Amino acid sequence: MAMFIVSIRLENKSVVESRHRGEDAWEAVDKAVKKRWGKNASFFRDNSISIGQSPLGGRQYGQVTKPIKGNPGAHNCITGRVTIEVR
Repeated sequence: MAMFIVSIRLENKSVVESRHRGEDAWEAVDKAVKKRWGKNASFFRDNSISIGQSPLGGRQYGQVTKPIKGNPGAHNCITGRVTIEVR
């Protein structure tokens, strides 16, 4: 498993940085999001403005979401736009 450094930049320009092991960069991003916002949180990628197919290919833009209780398949955004970079 490789070691990745995941940087998450929030709307207020603060940066959350953490190190995670994973099979690929997406697994590291998932671990970083769960560490910061809880086990049910996930990153919802904005395909139209993200660069590259993976976080190693460029910046990924999107929002962090959590599932809505009692409404399967629906999610609430718990952050504004975030930018994720992995190295």
